[in-house]
Amino acid sequence: MKILKRTVVILLAALLIASSALTAGARSFTHISEADGTTSNTYSREAYKVVTKLQASDFGLDYSFEGLSDVYRAQNGEIYLLSTEDSMITVLNSDYTLNRSVTVTDENGEKIEFKDARGVSVIYDNIYLCDTVNARILVLDMQGKLLRVWGAPQSSLIPEGFVYQPTRVEKDADGYFYVLSFGCYYGALTFSPEGEFIGFYGSNRVKATALDTLSYIWDVITSNDEKKSMQVKVLPYSFVDFCFDKEGYMVTCTGATTSGSNNGTGQLAKISPGGAVILFQRTKDGKFVTSNSVNFLERRAVIRFNKWRVQNLSAVDVDDNGYMYILDNTYGLVYVYDEECNIITAFGGGIGGGEQHGLFTSATSLALNGDHIMVSDGKSGSLTVFAPTDFGNLIKQAQSLYIAGDYDVAKPLFQQVLSSDRGNQLAYKGLAMAAYNEGDIKLALEYAKTGLDYNVYDLAYQQLFKNFISDNFVWFFIAAILIIAGGIFLAIKLSRRKTPLIKNVKLKTALNTVAHPFRAFDDIKQKGQGSWIIAIVITLLFYIGKVLESTAAGFLYTNVSQRNYNTLITLAQTIGLVVLWSVTNWLVCTLFEGKGRFGEVYISTSYALIPMVLFSFIKVIASHFLPLSGIGFLEAVGVFILIYTFYLLSVAMMTVHEFTFTKFLLTSAVTVFGMLLVVFIGFMIIVLLQQFWNFIYAIYMEVAFR
Repeated sequence: MKILKRTVVILLAALLIASSALTAGARSFTHISEADGTTSNTYSREAYKVVTKLQASDFGLDYSFEGLSDVYRAQNGEIYLLSTEDSMITVLNSDYTLNRSVTVTDENGEKIEFKDARGVSVIYDNIYLCDTVNARILVLDMQGKLLRVWGAPQSSLIPEGFVYQPTRVEKDADGYFYVLSFGCYYGALTFSPEGEFIGFYGSNRVKATALDTLSYIWDVITSNDEKKSMQVKVLPYSFVDFCFDKEGYMVTCTGATTSGSNNGTGQLAKISPGGAVILFQRTKDGKFVTSNSVNFLERRAVIRFNKWRVQNLSAVDVDDNGYMYILDNTYGLVYVYDEECNIITAFGGGIGGGEQHGLFTSATSLALNGDHIMVSDGKSGSLTVFAPTDFGNLIKQAQSLYIAGDYDVAKPLFQQVLSSDRGNQLAYKGLAMAAYNEGDIKLALEYAKTGLDYNVYDLAYQQLFKNFISDNFVWFFIAAILIIAGGIFLAIKLSRRKTPLIKNVKLKTALNTVAHPFRAFDDIKQKGQGSWIIAIVITLLFYIGKVLESTAAGFLYTNVSQRNYNTLITLAQTIGLVVLWSVTNWLVCTLFEGKGRFGEVYISTSYALIPMVLFSFIKVIASHFLPLSGIGFLEAVGVFILIYTFYLLSVAMMTVHEFTFTKFLLTSAVTVFGMLLVVFIGFMIIVLLQQFWNFIYAIYMEVAFR
C-alpha cells in the first residue's frame, strides 16, 4: 500500500512538473547600466506572460502554419497570418478566433503559389502580399483575388545591378508607399500616391573610424586601375522591417549589424521626413547621441554549435505610447524599449530549440494587437500571444509619466515597482527626479547613485554644495584669510633665513625634473643624484593613484564598475608597464650604443611620471567637488599632462643614453615592439604551462582511477 501511494505521489509530481514546464516561458530580464558604460543582464519581475499559443489545428484547418513568415494586424483589428508552406493567408479576429482563410487566386481562379513570401500588409481594402523571390507585390482584394501585380520599379534612379526582393510594404498618412527590398542598403523604396517611384528613403550610414578615413585618403593618393579593381566596398546594413508611429515617423530595425563576438549597435532608428535619425539616448554627461551609437541587444554574442551566434532583428512595432517592440530571431528574444532608448523588459528565448510556451525555435515576425504582443514561429508553425502583467502595465505607466515630466504623479508608481523589483534602475531614476523636485536633496542623491543617474545626481550635488557653501561662507572666508596670511608669513621667514625648503639633494633633483628636466636628468647622469628609493616610491604612488581614480573618485567621475574591477590589471598597467619599459629600453639601447645603465633608465622613467602621479591625486580630490560639466576640463588637463610626461620621458632618455631626438624616436619604436614581443611570449608561456598542467593532471587522474 505504501509503495502504491509513493508511486502515485511521484506520478502526480511528474505531471505537475511537466505541466509547469509546458506553460512556463523564459524568465524576463533587463539590462543594468554599469559605471564603465557597459550593461549587464539581471532577472526582473515578469512583465509579459503567455496567454495563448495558436496552431492551425486549433481552428480545424486542413493546412498547417508551417513556414509562418509574417503576422500583421490591420486597422480594423483583423490579424493576418502568412503561411508560405501551403501558400495560404489566415485571417483571425482581434480575439484570436478564426475569421476566414484566404486562398490567393489569379483572374482565372487558379491558386497562386507564393513560397518564401516574406510579408503581408492590409492597406485600405486591399491585401498587399510581398512575393519576395518572384520580385513582385501581389495586390489582392479581401477575398484573395489578384487585382494587379506590382513589379520592380523602372527608373534611372535605380542603381545598376539592383535586385528587387520586396519584404514589406506600408503607406503613410500622406499616401506615399514605402517598400523594403531584401538586402537593399539604399533604404526603403518610395512611391508617390500615384505609384511612381521617386527614390530611396532613410538608408543606414557606414560607420567609419579615424583609421578608415586615413585608409581612404591613402587609397585615393595611391590608387590605380588595378588597385581599384581589387578594392572591397564597405556597405551599410539594410533595414529588415519598419512601421510608423502615431506621429507618422518611420521606425526601422536593422538585422545583424556586425559579426564575430559582439552584436554591434544601431539596430533601431526613427527617421525624420528629411531622412535623419531622430531617436536619441541621453549620455552620462547629459548630452544626447543618436540610436546609431546604442546597442539595443546583448553585449556579446554566444557560441552555439561551435559558432558565434550574432543577434539578428527581424521585426519591429510601435504602440501609441511610443514603446518600441523588437524581435531577435537568433535567440528568439522580444525586447521592449521606450522612446528614449531605455529598456523596459526582455523575454522569450529558445536559441533555435525552444519547445515550451514563450520560447521559439524560429521566431519570424512580431506585431501588436492592442497591448498584446504576437510572435510567429515558422518552424513550429505557431503564433504565441503575450499579454502584459500587472507589473508590466505598472512600469510602462510610470515610465510614460516620467518621460512626460509628471515626476510627482509617477513617484507612487515607481515605489510600487521597487516593491516588486528592488533592482529596477528606471524606478530609482524616477524616484531620484521626484525627490529632487520635492527638494529632498540627500534622498535624490541616494536614489540617483543607486540608479546610476548622473544627471540628477549632478543637479542635486550642485544644490547641496551651494547650500553648504552658503551656510558656512563666513568660516570658509576666515580660513582662506588665515591660509593666505600663513603662506605669506612662511615665505618671508624662509627668504630672510635663506633656508632651502628641501635640503635632501636627491629629493630636490627628483622634484626639479618637472620644471627643469634637462638640468635634473643631467645631474642624475653626471652626478649620480638619482635615488632608487624615490623612484620606487613614485612608481608605487603611480599605481596607488590609478587605483584611487577607479575606486575613490567622486560618483560623477567613476568610470569603472566595482563588481568587475581588478587591481591586478591596474598593477600591470602601471608598475608592470614601468618595469617592462625600463628593462626593454635598457636592452634595446645597449644594442644601439646607449650609455645609460638600467638603474638610470628606471629612475629617470619614474621621475618622468611625477606629473601624472600628482594629477591622479588632484583628480581624485577634484572629482568630489566639480560638477558633471568639469569632465571635459579634467580630460583636457589629462591630455596636457600626458603630453608633458612624454616630453619629460624624451628628455630623460636622450640625456641618459646621450641620444639625439631622432635616435630616441627610433629606439623608442624598437622598445615598444620589444615590449609587445615580451608580452606575447609571456602569454604563450602561460598557455603552454596551462596545457602542460592539464596533461599532468590527466595522467594523474588516469593513474588514480585505474
